[in-house]
Amino acid sequence: MHTPHNISPDSEVAAWVSLNLVPEVGPVHFRRLVERLGSAREALEAPYGRLIQINGIGEVRAANLLAARSDAHQKRLELELEAMKKIPDLGLYLLADPDY
Repeated sequence: MHTPHNISPDSEVAAWVSLNLVPEVGPVHFRRLVERLGSAREALEAPYGRLIQINGIGEVRAANLLAARSDAHQKRLELELEAMKKIPDLGLYLLADPDY
């Protein structure tokens, strides 16, 4: 049985949800960011100059990642996390999870 991840706002799961909400960051770029930077949290906190060095990220995606630090994005993230908490038996798997 898989133990559910913590979905508090400061968890790595929250960072994964946040990164999924960033416009122009689909599954390929998401994975590339996590693999190159080590975690979704690091991808969200990386400086612009480091982001644009990652193959395929470019200026638009890098700017969108910086915008994920805005109050509007954080409010959307809070709403998503609250909605997730209401789903019974929600199972979350991150790329690093052995059950993924």
